[in-house]
Amino acid sequence: MKRNMQATHEIVRVVDPAFLVNAAKRACRYETEDGRRLAPGYYFALWRGTVAVRSYGPDVRYFGPFATEREALLVRDCAAFLGIVWTPAAAASDAPPNDEGLLTPAVRAAYAGLLQTAQQALGSYSS
Repeated sequence: MKRNMQATHEIVRVVDPAFLVNAAKRACRYETEDGRRLAPGYYFALWRGTVAVRSYGPDVRYFGPFATEREALLVRDCAAFLGIVWTPAAAASDAPPNDEGLLTPAVRAAYAGLLQTAQQALGSYSS
């Protein structure tokens, strides 16, 4: 995927059923596509495509919850390796992220979801 086709992303932390804390350390209300509340923890938030103004509405897909920010960052790095998002670290490496200590069941499940997202994106760009 070309860099300009890659999605907007962020690591957020859900602190209670109605609010998350974004990367700028601001508390924000959020909503999910299906109206469910997110469990407390860290999430890799992925917008559908690029966005000019980040809002935490139903166009965001949340991968998580993770117990630590490091786990969420690993999922972000996996998304970068798959070409879904761009990060400076991923641009400098051809190798997939590999931190065996953080490959928890939640990280593995998020990676499976990212693979599905990448496959859907590739299908939409090829048609």
